[in-house]
Amino acid sequence: MAWNNDPEIRHLREYSKLFDAPVVVVFAIKRDGGKFSVSSYGETQQLCQVASDIGDQIHRLVTNGTIAPNIACPGCHGCGQVANTDEGEPWTVWEGLPEDAKAGVYLGVVKPVPCPECGGKK
Repeated sequence: MAWNNDPEIRHLREYSKLFDAPVVVVFAIKRDGGKFSVSSYGETQQLCQVASDIGDQIHRLVTNGTIAPNIACPGCHGCGQVANTDEGEPWTVWEGLPEDAKAGVYLGVVKPVPCPECGGKK
């Protein structure tokens, strides 16, 4: 089998050695709107094929909606909006406050704005 020195595969190879795992498959959800990737590694050509087959199956299951990872945006916690404050906390924080603690909202000082991390797409 040809040596693959791709940085992603190199990390999987290191993981394989560290955890004594001859087959490694990684499913990653990226920060750019929930796009995902599947990477695989196997110690031998046969195990590499096994890892690749598993990765392909995971990819198909996610693509066709059989598996639907529900990963909330770290900026807005999935609501699509943050407060226009210096902290930019999720808007749900303000929605969850008691009515007598929402003076900033009632006065129009604190308002919801689209989340800068997900663009309001959650």
